[in-house]
Amino acid sequence: MSILKNDPNVIALKSPISQELDLYIKPLTGVCFTMVERSRYYSIIWVQTGQGKVIYDFNEHVFRAPCMLFFSPFQPFQFVDGQDISGINLHFSADFYCIEKHREEVSCSGVLFNNAYDVPLINDIGDMEAEFANIISQMKEELSGNANPDAELLLSYLKIFLIKATRIKKTQLQITENQPITESKNSTLRQLKQLIEENFRTEKNPSDYAEKLHISTKALGKLTKAHFHKTLTALIRERVIIEAKRELFLTNKLIKEIAYDLGFEDPYYFSRLFKKQTNLSPEQFREQYFR
Repeated sequence: MSILKNDPNVIALKSPISQELDLYIKPLTGVCFTMVERSRYYSIIWVQTGQGKVIYDFNEHVFRAPCMLFFSPFQPFQFVDGQDISGINLHFSADFYCIEKHREEVSCSGVLFNNAYDVPLINDIGDMEAEFANIISQMKEELSGNANPDAELLLSYLKIFLIKATRIKKTQLQITENQPITESKNSTLRQLKQLIEENFRTEKNPSDYAEKLHISTKALGKLTKAHFHKTLTALIRERVIIEAKRELFLTNKLIKEIAYDLGFEDPYYFSRLFKKQTNLSPEQFREQYFR
């Protein structure tokens, strides 16, 4: 059976090889995520009632139902000031469905997940709530009603869920822009975010990304400034600092190890840059979260 013996409220699909959970669904009730969560799963938190504040990657944002939040594996997040929260948790492993490997199928990487440039949340689900609820219901039925749930069927349901959520998020991102943006420019920006995600450790010059996108550095800089209200250099540095914070918080690596992992030959330069961006040295940042 796919209902877990140690928690009858959780229904799950186990890998036939590793016996690890590939996908699981459980209710979101009462006080939740009060401690920092660092799940190895992709996490979709559907808040159906209530409100609160989410801290993610050391940023804060207020949320109110109905909404969905999306977190990548090992991305730290925490709820504070939660009030009357209820809903659904949907989690899936990268082994079950790797969004980076199959990005052309769903296009949620850089939109729902791995988006360092926007709040990992969609609001105003509105008329789509019934459709999302139906998909979850079908997944639950397959998981709990069969001794051997069909993984391919569950994967299809998951893809449909992600596609619909991605469409809502893209629409909301478009609406928040001050100026309309052409599909061509939008495509360039999506590619840029993906390229930064893939290369920020090794490539930190704007010209590196302009070359990959076959656009002049000046033109890419103007587009980035108009869309993100930041320079391309600032975007790259922000992504580096987010990863540095995660490493400082999640690991016991030495500062110099983190610096080398992030592509800095000089650990002292890395420390100066980190302090300039955060007003704390790497050591002070780590101490602040482990007092």
